[in-house]
Amino acid sequence: MITNVLLEGKEIGRAKLILKRIALYKQLSFIEATDEHEHYYLIFYKEQFLTAKKTNKLRRQSFIEEAFKKGIVFLCPHPVATELIQKYKSLKIITFNQLYTTCRNSYSPQEVSLIFRALDSFISTEKLVRLIRKEFYQYRRDGKFLHAYQILWILKELAPDHSWVKQSNQDHSFSKYEKIYQQSYKELLQNDPHYVYQKVWEDRDQLNNQEILEKFLQKEGLTPTLTAYKLEEFNKNQTDSYYQSLLHFLNSTYPPEIILDIHACLASELPKYLPIQQYQFDYFLKLKQFEEALQVLVKSPALTIKNQNSLTGIFEEIDWESSSIPLEKMSQIVIPLLKNQPEKLNQILKSCIKALIQHHDVQYIEEWLMPLSEHKLKIPIAERIKEMGRLHEDPDQQSKLGEYYYQYQQLDRAIECFTWDMELKPNDPSPIKWLNRLYQEKGMAHESKAYQQLLIQMQKQA
Repeated sequence: MITNVLLEGKEIGRAKLILKRIALYKQLSFIEATDEHEHYYLIFYKEQFLTAKKTNKLRRQSFIEEAFKKGIVFLCPHPVATELIQKYKSLKIITFNQLYTTCRNSYSPQEVSLIFRALDSFISTEKLVRLIRKEFYQYRRDGKFLHAYQILWILKELAPDHSWVKQSNQDHSFSKYEKIYQQSYKELLQNDPHYVYQKVWEDRDQLNNQEILEKFLQKEGLTPTLTAYKLEEFNKNQTDSYYQSLLHFLNSTYPPEIILDIHACLASELPKYLPIQQYQFDYFLKLKQFEEALQVLVKSPALTIKNQNSLTGIFEEIDWESSSIPLEKMSQIVIPLLKNQPEKLNQILKSCIKALIQHHDVQYIEEWLMPLSEHKLKIPIAERIKEMGRLHEDPDQQSKLGEYYYQYQQLDRAIECFTWDMELKPNDPSPIKWLNRLYQEKGMAHESKAYQQLLIQMQKQA
């Protein structure tokens, strides 16, 4: 998933922005981003990049503030944001005057008005009213009163208390159009689809509006926005039927790797909804990405394991010492699955313990192995750990404990044991031999030589 973008413009030169959040609201989308010093908002209309604005504070009750409160909002990185910007090698800032010219060449006057109405956090209300009513007057001069009335609706939303807007709204020549806007949204679609879209988006939770909204997004080819809507719908209704509906849409729209990215985002948002993690687990297992599969299983040990033999193979494939899998929960997974295969279980637990003992003490590992008792299992490695636990309490057995630590390549702990044993048995050369060897393996030649000299002196005195 994309985490940053390149932004270009006269006022900034070239800046690499880190994406923070994306908000999708009506026909517009906004991505909040930062560089090392500044805050930016990237502005899109119908998923096409328009421009960006540098600002550290949004105007209160502005359209863009409303978008981040009432729209569909995702933290970045997110597949929806990635899909929105991946077609651009870089994003170029243009001024609002340049944007106005560009939009007039590409969109209808109503759409231009909708775009600039959404910029009220950056342009004064008075200036926006003057700009948008140009479109109103042009339609009125041409005798296109319905189109003029459509523009008036946008102005009423932007500045309902503006004197000119109030006065124009009382114009009797528009009275016949008021009846049109009292129709149902399905009937009004033919006359003003943009208005209908604004309204059904605002009330997108209502069942009657959902079909209209989806059809509009499909017709306009606004796939990222439709995806966002589907994700929001599932988020609000976390049931299997909604999940299956979402999955059907994703499978018919995206390749598997993007669907997996979407599931990764869903898993972090909804960690208790198991079908999401089940999808991830089965996907990784199918591709034999064993470590990734186990990462998912550790987070959700209640997942259904359809093929235990394949999972047994996973345990044997993993290099536990170098793996990034959190081993702390692994015994709860491995032991129940391999309880009928004690030799394999012993081997895997042995590998896990070799990794665990680098950061945990023996008492922790004894507790980690508790699921063995629950299943009434006895295996060699568990008996070894129990013995090490007992040796810790026996000062006369520190040499043996040191040898165990050495087998686990825990040289520092082994040195502690043999040093203690040397103090208890000053005439015994065995711990000194070990200390000479251990320091030599640690590459500490000075210390190794000191114990070598001590051993020579002991042999002379014998």
